[in-house]
Amino acid sequence: MSGSDTAPSWRGRVPWALLLSGAALLGLGLAAARRFLPEWRPLPPADAAWAGRLEEHVRSFGGTLVRPRLSLEGGVSESDRYEQAFRLLGPRGTEYLASTGDAVRHRVDAVLEVPGAGSGSLEVGYAPGGGARSVSWIPGGVIPLGAVDDKVKAARERVGDELAKLVAGGLPLDAGEVTYTSGNVPVRIQELPPPPDGGPKEVVVRTEAANGVSASRSLADPELTLRLSPDRVLSKVLVRLVPAVATVLVVLVVFGVLLYRRRLGVRNGLGLAVLVTLTTVPVMLAAPGPSGVVYYKLLGLVLVAPYLAISWAAAESLFRDTTPGFTTSLDALLAGRLGPRGGRALLAGLGAGAALAGGRLLVLSAAAANADGALRPLRASFGLPFFGLTTNPFLEGPGEACSLILAVALLRLVLPRRWADPAGGLAFALLTAGAAPVSPWLAALLFSLLLGGAYLLVLKRWGFASLLVAATSASLLRDAFAAAHLLPKTAIPFLLAAASLLVLVAVGVAGVRRSEREDEGKVDAPEYVKRLESERRVRYEMDLLARMQLALLPERAPQVPGLDLAARTVLATEVGGDLYEFVTDGGGGLWVAAGDVSGHGYSCGIQGAMVKAALLSLVGDGRSPGAVLGEIDRVLRRAGRTQLFTSLVLLRVDPKTGRGVLANAGHPFPILLSEGRCTEIAVPGLPLGQGPPRTYADVGVELAEGASLVLASDGLFEGTDRFDDPYGYERPAAVLSSVGLWRRPAEAIVEALIADWRLHVGQGAPPDDTTIVVVKRPSLAW
Repeated sequence: MSGSDTAPSWRGRVPWALLLSGAALLGLGLAAARRFLPEWRPLPPADAAWAGRLEEHVRSFGGTLVRPRLSLEGGVSESDRYEQAFRLLGPRGTEYLASTGDAVRHRVDAVLEVPGAGSGSLEVGYAPGGGARSVSWIPGGVIPLGAVDDKVKAARERVGDELAKLVAGGLPLDAGEVTYTSGNVPVRIQELPPPPDGGPKEVVVRTEAANGVSASRSLADPELTLRLSPDRVLSKVLVRLVPAVATVLVVLVVFGVLLYRRRLGVRNGLGLAVLVTLTTVPVMLAAPGPSGVVYYKLLGLVLVAPYLAISWAAAESLFRDTTPGFTTSLDALLAGRLGPRGGRALLAGLGAGAALAGGRLLVLSAAAANADGALRPLRASFGLPFFGLTTNPFLEGPGEACSLILAVALLRLVLPRRWADPAGGLAFALLTAGAAPVSPWLAALLFSLLLGGAYLLVLKRWGFASLLVAATSASLLRDAFAAAHLLPKTAIPFLLAAASLLVLVAVGVAGVRRSEREDEGKVDAPEYVKRLESERRVRYEMDLLARMQLALLPERAPQVPGLDLAARTVLATEVGGDLYEFVTDGGGGLWVAAGDVSGHGYSCGIQGAMVKAALLSLVGDGRSPGAVLGEIDRVLRRAGRTQLFTSLVLLRVDPKTGRGVLANAGHPFPILLSEGRCTEIAVPGLPLGQGPPRTYADVGVELAEGASLVLASDGLFEGTDRFDDPYGYERPAAVLSSVGLWRRPAEAIVEALIADWRLHVGQGAPPDDTTIVVVKRPSLAW
C-alpha cells in the first residue's frame, strides 16, 4: 500500500515499551504528588464574599476599591515560603502550605484609590479559609519616577498599617517587632500571638518601598533576617545569575561565529520563538494587574523570545557542524515529509516526556516526605500563571534541551565523541544545578545529572526531534494535569496544553501509519546544512589528497655512503604537486629528483603519481638525466596529460667521486653551496607535458668535499609575508652563505632555510607546497 501499511505492521512500529513505562511513571508521580506536595492538594473554590469584605475594609480607612477580580497565584512565585515551610516544619510543611494557601491560592486583584496616598494596583492573596495571607499595593507604578513628598509618604505608611492589619486577621501586632533594611527597602517583622491550637508561630513581614507597600504572613523564622540580608540575597542571586550569564555569553559567541562562517540555520529557532510568543501574549493580556506590569512582561518577552531563537539556532547549528552525516526528523517534519521514522521519534519523545514528568514529581514528593533530613524541596512543581513569561512549557522544555545540545556540541570540538557526550551531560548538570527544585546543592547536582543523563539517552537513542519533544512534553504534561486539578479557573491553559499534546500524539500516530517508503524519499536539507556537507566533503577530499601526496614522497632520505641527504616538504592549504625521489641504479649512481606539478587537486595528484612511476621505470639502463626527462615528457603527452605542466630537476651523482650530470625541465635553478659561496646552476628547460616536443640538455656538476646542492620548489621563493612581499631568491642565498652553515649536515641546512622562510611567511599553512632537497658530499674531516 502506498499511503499506509496494515494495522499489525504500523502498530509494531510504536515504541509501546517507552510509552507504557512513561505513562506508568507519570501515574506514580501524580499519585505521590497528590499525597505529599501541597500544590496538588484540593483547592476550595473562591468565595465571592472575599471581595466584599475587602471593599469594606478599604472603606474603613478612606479608600476605594475599583474593578476587583479573582485569579490564582502561587507555585514557583512563592518559592521562598515553600522552602521555609519544609525547612522549619519538615514533612508537616505539606499540611501547613496547603491549609494556608502559601503553595497555591486565590487572589483578588483590584485598583486601590486612597486620597492623599495615591492610586495603584492592589493584590490580596487568600488562604482557603478566607483569611488574607499577603497584600501588595503599588501606587507609585512598577518603576517609581521622582521623589515622594513627606505627606504622601506618611499617608502611604498609614495605608501600610491598615493592610498589615488585614493580613493579621484581627490579631494584635504588638507582640514584638524587628526592623532592618534590606538593600534600600525598610523591612518590619511583627510577631503574631501564638496560635491557641499549638500550631506554628507566624509573623507579618512588611516592606515600604518607594513605589508601594506590602505585607505578608509567614512562619516565624529565626533565620529570616539573615536570609533577607543583602549579602545572603546577593549570594542567592549569584548562584543562578553567574551560570545564566555565562550561558548567554557562550550562546552569543557561538551564534556570532556561526553567523560569520555562514553555518547558521535559524528556521527552527524562529519557529520556537513564535510559538512562545503566541502562547504567552494572550496569558499576559488576560492576567489582572497594573498595565505597567504588563508592559514590563511584554518587554521581557521581547528579550526572551529572540534569545530562545538565537540559542536554539546556535545549539542546533553547532551540533550539526560537529556531527558529520547528522540527520533529524525535524527536517522531514518541516518539509511535510512525515514518515515512520518521524512518527516514532515523536511518540518516543512523548513517552520519555511522561517518564521525565513523573520522575520529577516523584523526586519532589520524596523530598517533601523526608524533609526532616537534609533533602527538601525548594519550590513547587509548577508555576502560575500557566504559559506565563517564565512558566511556558514551550520555553522551559526547549531551553533545557538547547542547553544540553550546546554543551555536547562544544565539547565535541575538543574531545572524542565517546567522552564529549557524557562530559556534555556533566556540564549541563553543573549549569542547571542552581535552578534545581531540591536542596542541598549536592542533591540539586544529582537531580540535574539524572535529568541530563535522561536527555542524553533520548538524544542518542531516538534523536534530535525526540529530545525536543521529550523536554517540551514533560512540561506540557505536568501543566495539563495541574491545570485540570485547578479547574475551572485554568480552563484555557488546560485546553492549550491538552491540545498541544493531542497534536503531538496525532502527528506521531499518522507518521507510524505511513509506508516505510516515506522515509526513503530524499529530504531537502537546509541551505546551511548543504554548505556544511560541502565543506566536509572538501575537507575529506583534501585530506585524501594530502595522504596521496605524502604517499608519493619517501618516508625518509636514504643512507648512501659518501653522501649526506635531507629533504622536507611543507604542505599547502590546498594540496599541490610537489614531489621528490631518491633512486639508485645498477651502476652505483644516485638519482635525485625534485619536481612540482602545476595546480591543485586530484588531477595534480594523478599526474604526480604518473611522473613518479615513469621516473622509477626509466632511470638507469644507460640513460642520462636529459634523456629520462625527454621520455617522461613523451609519456605525459601520450597519456593526454597536457592540461597541467610539471617542472622537474633530475640529478645523477656518483657518491664516490661527487661527479654528476644534471638536467632541468622548468624547475627553479639548483644552488651549489661550496665553502660558504652560493652559485646558481643555470640549466634552462621547458616544463614537461606542454608546448612543442623538446629535448633536455645535460650539464655536468661536481660536488667537492663539503659542497652541497640545494634543490627547492617555487613555493620557497614565492612565499609571501603579510604585505604580499615574496621571500625571493636573494634571501635563501644569504642564509646559505651565512658563516659556517656550509660545514653543517644536510639536515641542518634544510632546517636553517625552513626557519628563515617561516620568519617571512609566518607559521600558518602556505598557499603553495614548499620542498627543499639537499645533497651534500661530506668532507673527510666531517
